[in-house]
Amino acid sequence: MSTVQLNLARKWRSKNFDQIIGQDLSVRMLKNSLYLNHFFPVYLFSGQRGCGKTTTARVFAAAINCEQLIQFQQQPKEYNLPCQMCDSCQAMALNNHPDFIEIDAASHTGVDNVRSIIESASFMPILGRKKIYLIDEAHMLSKAAFNAFLKILEEPPLSVLFILATTDVHKVIETVRSRSFQLFFKRVNTISLRNHLEQICRTEGIEYEQSALSLIIKETDGSVRDAINLLEQVRFAYQSVNRTGVNEVLGHVADEVIISILNCMLKGSTSELIAIIQQHGNSPDQVVLIWNLLINLVRAVIRVYYDVDHDFIEYHDQLKKIVSTYPITRVMNILRLFFDYELVFHKTTDPVRLFELIVICACKIPDSNENNSSPLSMHQTNASIEDIPPMAESVYDEQEVSKHVENGVEWNMFIESIDALKDALLSSIFKNARFEHHVSSHKITLKFSTEYVFFKDWLETNQSAWLPLLKKYFGQEAMIDFAFVEISTPAVIIDKKKTITSTLPEKKKIPDQMVQSSHNSLPAAVSKNKFIPKPMYQKKLIVPKEKTLTLGAAHEWPIAHMLLHKFPGIITEYKEDNHEFVS
Repeated sequence: MSTVQLNLARKWRSKNFDQIIGQDLSVRMLKNSLYLNHFFPVYLFSGQRGCGKTTTARVFAAAINCEQLIQFQQQPKEYNLPCQMCDSCQAMALNNHPDFIEIDAASHTGVDNVRSIIESASFMPILGRKKIYLIDEAHMLSKAAFNAFLKILEEPPLSVLFILATTDVHKVIETVRSRSFQLFFKRVNTISLRNHLEQICRTEGIEYEQSALSLIIKETDGSVRDAINLLEQVRFAYQSVNRTGVNEVLGHVADEVIISILNCMLKGSTSELIAIIQQHGNSPDQVVLIWNLLINLVRAVIRVYYDVDHDFIEYHDQLKKIVSTYPITRVMNILRLFFDYELVFHKTTDPVRLFELIVICACKIPDSNENNSSPLSMHQTNASIEDIPPMAESVYDEQEVSKHVENGVEWNMFIESIDALKDALLSSIFKNARFEHHVSSHKITLKFSTEYVFFKDWLETNQSAWLPLLKKYFGQEAMIDFAFVEISTPAVIIDKKKTITSTLPEKKKIPDQMVQSSHNSLPAAVSKNKFIPKPMYQKKLIVPKEKTLTLGAAHEWPIAHMLLHKFPGIITEYKEDNHEFVS
C-alpha cells in the first residue's frame, strides 16, 4: 500500500507547542494552564484565517491527555508536550482518538446537533483524562444552537472541555463569550513567517529567492497556511521560487512594468504611458491590480525619500533615482490624485477607461505648489480643462475666490468677529445676509429675506456692537444699508468686472388647487346636494419651508464642502413640524 503524500501545509502542521510560530502569548498561557493543572470549561480561540487556531487547539487537546503531563508539571523544562510517543498522542496523530471530537460548525448549525453533543458529553472519557470537543468555525452556529449550548458551557461535566475556534468572534453571542476563556491569535509577523518558509524550503530542497518570499509574505497578510500554499503553487510551476513566478501565479503585473508607468507619469510621457496601459491593463481585473500596485510603489518612493523601510527592497536603487530626479511634491500629488478618485474608481462600470483618464491627468500635475495654500489639491494643477475630468473642476476653493473678489476675505473676517461676540442671534442674522459692496461709493448693502424685517429696529438699536467691527474691515467711511426682499440675488456682489455669483433659487409657490379640503374636491354635481355630511377631517398638503444655506470656510463646513466636491449643487435646509433636515 502506497503512502499518501500530504501537501506542505498539512505536512508542516505543528505537532507540539514549540513548533507553533508567531503566537507566543497564547502558547505561554496554555502551557501555564497545563503546568498549574488549571483548566477552564470553555476556551474561545479567535483570529484571522491560517494563523494557527485549530492547530493550537489540537496540540492543547493532545497535551491534556498526554501521559507525560504529570512529569511536565513536575519538571516543565525537561519534558515537551505533547510527547507524541504515548498511546494517547499516537491516537491523536492518527486522528482516531476516542476522546477528541472535532466538529465543523458550518455543517452542524442546528439545535439537534448541539443536543447530540450534550448527550454524548455525559459519558466518561475512554483513553484520556478529559473528553474534548473542538468546534471549528463556531460563529456559524445558529442563535438557537448557541442558546442550547449555554447551560452546558457554563457548568459542563468535570471530564468535559470545550474549545471554540472562530474567524469572526463578533458573531459569537455575548452570553457565550462571557462564559469563555478567550485567546486572540494575531497575524504572524514577517520575521517569524520568513524564517518558517526558509526552513521549509531548505528541508524540502526548494530553491528560492528572498524577494519571492517577501512577496509571498506580503500577499498572504500573516497567514501561515496561505503562505505555504502559495509557496507550493510556485514550486509546481517553476524550478525555483522567484518573484516572477509568484507574480505569474498571483496574476500580477511585473514590478518593472509598474515602475515604468510611474516614470511615464512623472516625466509626462503620455503616449508611452497609454501604450503600456493598453498592453498590460486591458481588463478590469488587471487595472485594479495595477491601481493597487501603483499606490504601493508611490508609497515606497515617499518612504525612500524619508529614509524609511519599504516593500520594494530589490528596486531600491531605481526608487532612489526617482527621488533624486523628480520633486517629492510631484510624487505626493500623484498619490493624492489616486486617493481623490479611489471611491469613483472602485464603483465605476468601466475602470479601464477611467484609469487611463486618471493617469493622463497625473502626467499634467506640476512639480510643486508652493504658492498655493493646499499643495496637494487636484484643482490647483496646471492641467487644462480638456485634460481634467469635470469632477476636478467643480472643487470650490475659498482662497482662490478671494484672489478675484475684493473684500471677500474682509467679510469673512467680519463674520468671524461677530461669532467671537458670543451673541447667537446677532451671528445668525448676519450669516443669513446677502452681502453687496459698492467699492466706488463705499456703500454696503445687506439684503435679508422679508422674514427678517422685524430685526431691523433691533439691529439699529444694537449697532454699537457690530458697527465698529464693520468699519474696522471696510474703512471708517463705509455706509451700511438694509434691504428686506424676496431673495433670489447672488450671495456676493461686487461692482467690479470680476465677480463671483452664486444665485439662490426662488421659493416655490404652491398652486391653490393643491391645498383643498376633501369636501371641495368632490364633483360639482355632488357638492350641490345640501345634505352632504361634513367631512371627518380635512386633507391639506404640508409643504416644508426651505432655506438655502450659505456656507462658510471649508474648515468650518468640511462635510458640506466634501458633498459639493462630489455632487455639485445647492444645499438647502427644510423645516417641517419642528424637525430640521438638510438636503
